[in-house]
Amino acid sequence: MKYNLANPPYESLLEEVFAKSIKKYLKNEIILQEQHEVETLCGSFRFDFIIEYNSRIIAFECDGQNFHDENAAIYDFWRDSVLLAENHAQIIFRLSGPVLMQKMADCLFLLSYIYAEIFNHKTIQELKIQTSPLVLEQVFHQATVKTPNQNHIFKILFPEESKISTTPVEEISWICLKSESYTDDRHKKIYGYIKRNNGGRLNPLIYKYHKKYKNYGL
Repeated sequence: MKYNLANPPYESLLEEVFAKSIKKYLKNEIILQEQHEVETLCGSFRFDFIIEYNSRIIAFECDGQNFHDENAAIYDFWRDSVLLAENHAQIIFRLSGPVLMQKMADCLFLLSYIYAEIFNHKTIQELKIQTSPLVLEQVFHQATVKTPNQNHIFKILFPEESKISTTPVEEISWICLKSESYTDDRHKKIYGYIKRNNGGRLNPLIYKYHKKYKNYGL
């Protein structure tokens, strides 16, 4: 099988920061692939990065905007509905620019907690030292933590950002990670609408849906 290995040059600074950071902590046999393109009912889409492990595809999107950018959130949710419905990934993690630049260690530690089997346990101890006390405290003492593929979530609120309105995506950690999986009925509803309309470009479909139902399905 041919892989698009995640090696420089990268398409953006955010992707470079994420790739260089996570590769330090993955097991040697785990392959991080970049710009993974798939064909869907709504055309071609590319994941920034994916990891294939145990017949599962874990996808990562490095988003330049904040999660509370409403227009981007709507499009991304519809896009991810298609990708998840067609089984191009089983889980999609979205990391915003501010998070990637300011809380990378927290993100990676949470990922290593959820998917411990793909991370190098020795290097994770180094990562733990860099992780914020708030994350460590809530993960180990306050949060009920279960893996995304079991359809459970946990939330970590950073006090200085706790007043930011949430967005309609499953939250693995409010400021660190946001994930989406096809267990969310909203994804199923959106993809059902897309199929009934025979697919096509997303923006016209979103406009048509909103015109009829006065909401975006989120």
